[in-house]
Amino acid sequence: MHSPLLLLLALPVSLPGFAAGQSGTPSEWPGFLGPSGDNSYRGAELETNWGPNGPPVAWTADVGPGFGGVAVSGGEVFLVDRIRGEADLVRCLSFEDGSQRWELAYEALGRLSYAGSRAAPTVTGEHVYTTGPMGPVHCIDRETGEVLWSIDQAELFNQERPYFGWCQAPLVVGDLLILAPLGTEVGLAAVERSTGETVWTTPTVGQGHSSPTLIELNGRAQVLMVSAMVTDEERSRGQLPEESLVSARTGRGGLISSFDPRTGRRLWHSFAPACTSPVAPALRVDDSRVFVTGGYLAGSVLLEITQDGGEYSVSEVFRHRLGSSVHPAVRWGDHLFLTTTENFNEPRSRWDEAGLMCLGLDGEERWRTGADPNFGRGSVLVAKGVLVTLDGHDGVLRLIEATGDGYHVLAEAAVFPEERRREARMWAPMALADGRLLLRSEERLKCLDLRRD
Repeated sequence: MHSPLLLLLALPVSLPGFAAGQSGTPSEWPGFLGPSGDNSYRGAELETNWGPNGPPVAWTADVGPGFGGVAVSGGEVFLVDRIRGEADLVRCLSFEDGSQRWELAYEALGRLSYAGSRAAPTVTGEHVYTTGPMGPVHCIDRETGEVLWSIDQAELFNQERPYFGWCQAPLVVGDLLILAPLGTEVGLAAVERSTGETVWTTPTVGQGHSSPTLIELNGRAQVLMVSAMVTDEERSRGQLPEESLVSARTGRGGLISSFDPRTGRRLWHSFAPACTSPVAPALRVDDSRVFVTGGYLAGSVLLEITQDGGEYSVSEVFRHRLGSSVHPAVRWGDHLFLTTTENFNEPRSRWDEAGLMCLGLDGEERWRTGADPNFGRGSVLVAKGVLVTLDGHDGVLRLIEATGDGYHVLAEAAVFPEERRREARMWAPMALADGRLLLRSEERLKCLDLRRD
């Protein structure tokens, strides 16, 4: 199905020096979504013969509750931790043994629904950039742990704290740091990453908890933002996928927007995403298509973006009734893989309606696990044809063939056996660098060695 959703004029300007994704090597995972910005690992093949005890545990570190992932760079691991109601902690650990090298604590008063950290840090050669759930943004000297500059998004952009706090990972694009205040006046903002001075802002793009991502479409670098133009009342009642065309006409509901990373000018937007409380960012499928998924009965949609001269056209390729409420999909070959707990199918009695799903680029469902196993809001990344998954309910780690031929488990192990709960809330994104996997629960951060001998 191809239905035109929007036509917008765009700036016919090329952006030399900007590239989609983050730079890095298989030994790096410098921020949210990894070195390529798509949750993929391009290093050596992983060991799948674990034996009865699972993969070797290189080290374990205690952490507080939360959902913020880690960044790995230059033999160091960075994360944002939190003292409930009081302060944020930015921590630097050794990638080799987990020992702490430095810690930065700053006051951040207030309590959140679902306690703890939210966003992964973003790391460059000299700096660590963090967003705390209460809104502060810090630029930190990665060697010493000293603050070089900080801003308060609530104060600077006149924004009230979102319901779940600020969850957006800061995005480095050249000399800019792109943030998502998501206020009633300012949607996205770019600051000089060396000083924190504001360079540009965009008008509001509504609410949400998704992070801005840098991708290339039609040969041009663009910052994509998934959000929702909804009121709190509309957010609380959700929105069905069938209502997306109404949203496109009325300008209410889920929204995806594209911006020029240098100037903040909007290039195109579409109301095709139906999610009223988006968390997962968009996934670049190829040079003209992006995949957007969400919870709260939003489902998923594949959009095609074409350009003719200075005009962009956005059309819907297909829509699927199921979506992921937290994590983006990953792609391998002609297939998309995502966990499909949508909130409506969260109760155990409806687990058979969810599970890990393989979706073809033609929109047809190839397979889905349903209740056995369900995966919950667990995370997924892809490593050279292997899906690395963490079950959000019980912390079972699985390696699965990234194929449309069926659900084939290569290896599995309970990597958090000491934490037995009905719902362990293991929802944080994972990181994979140099064959070592970093994943966390509400109590521990573990480094597992998946390297082959």
